[in-house]
Amino acid sequence: MGLALSKFRPLDYSCYEMTHTWSPLCSAAALDIGFACVLQSLRIYTTVYAGTTVLKCRIPSRADLIKLVLSILQSTAFLSYNAFGFATAHCLVRQVLGFCNFWSLGLIPGWISSFLAIFVEKHSRRGMLATYVTNVASESIYYSLRNNNIIDRKPYIDYLLFSISMSGYHYLNTTLETPSLDPALKLTRLLIQDSKSEKLASKNLQEGHKHQQHDELDPDQQHDEFDPDQRHAYLTSAIKASFKHFLFGAGGQILLSLFNLIRKGRRSSGGWIDKTRIGFFLGSLTLLSRMSMFVLRKFSGSVEGWHGLVAGLISSPSYLIYRNNSIPLYAFWKLVEIVLRMSSKSGYLPKIPFATELIYASSTAVLFHMGMLEPQSLRKSYVAFLDQVTGKKIGKVNRLLVDHEYKTNSSKTIQYKPIYQEAHISDQLKSLLPDVGTLKNM
Repeated sequence: MGLALSKFRPLDYSCYEMTHTWSPLCSAAALDIGFACVLQSLRIYTTVYAGTTVLKCRIPSRADLIKLVLSILQSTAFLSYNAFGFATAHCLVRQVLGFCNFWSLGLIPGWISSFLAIFVEKHSRRGMLATYVTNVASESIYYSLRNNNIIDRKPYIDYLLFSISMSGYHYLNTTLETPSLDPALKLTRLLIQDSKSEKLASKNLQEGHKHQQHDELDPDQQHDEFDPDQRHAYLTSAIKASFKHFLFGAGGQILLSLFNLIRKGRRSSGGWIDKTRIGFFLGSLTLLSRMSMFVLRKFSGSVEGWHGLVAGLISSPSYLIYRNNSIPLYAFWKLVEIVLRMSSKSGYLPKIPFATELIYASSTAVLFHMGMLEPQSLRKSYVAFLDQVTGKKIGKVNRLLVDHEYKTNSSKTIQYKPIYQEAHISDQLKSLLPDVGTLKNM
């Protein structure tokens, strides 16, 4: 507790001494980051939106091309404003408070800039962005708590989250009268249903009501919900679907390996089994889900909501074939988003103004904080992303000084010793040289 409270201790160092160590001017430092982010954002979003257009498999019209360019520019403006705003907000917070501490270096300016920036992005993309950053931020918080010895390692927490998520998705797909258009629900619906099985279920339910009325007149008369032909058709459909999803996953993973081979010029590690794990994961998940639903429906005589809960639990071991933390985290937070949205529409929960924007700002603030001061707790791919969009400037934060003042290990992952201009640093910092930095030779 004492160590946690000590991180609120104010420091008198300037923002040049702590963060934008490559330039003593706050405005110049913010422009450096903003300009670097514009260039990287244009490249990123051009690839994303152009790829989406190609996947539609049709020749774009003039209106489509104009919309494509506008979307690229809008998303570029959003991400660039987020990065430029963070640098600007950091210096403004330092000026307003008159000091800085462990939390004001990244968390507070990160929240301010992210909350303002998300309004620049298209409304249709805000929910997806909020879910994604919440996914990465929750993982980072977990690793931060572990790295600081606040909690112990939980070896199967990812499996637990995946089991809960699959049960939730299966339950919603089983009980919703009108199929949801949410992409996550549509995707998981493919695992347990297809057009043929839905028609079969509807037909069997109608026949079940007739049999039920007949059984009330003749209790000794027994019936089977599925006759042999129907059972054969359902099992064949389930096997075909699982094989189809296996081919889709395995093919996608192999193509990705080939792409990395062409781009990096080196072969990825692992044999063919490792290169088809996604296929085995999707195929087994589909087969276990559909077979579970089939057996439960057969013995209960109807489709019940609890079938989805059980089928989700039974199909969950397939995750162990391709164990990746990103899958359960994204699935869990997307499920939370869906449940909260449905509860709000149904009147069970009040509508919170700007809820999506607030979630995005809070989660992104955590990521900015982790990227600056606890990169060891952040996913390596996201550290690389932050380094890329800031023009490698986030790596020039004086983590040695942070470690000296707060007894942390932020410089363990990213090792950088700043080179200062002597005229712009304090005597306090000079007394710590050369341990936390050096002076520029004149």
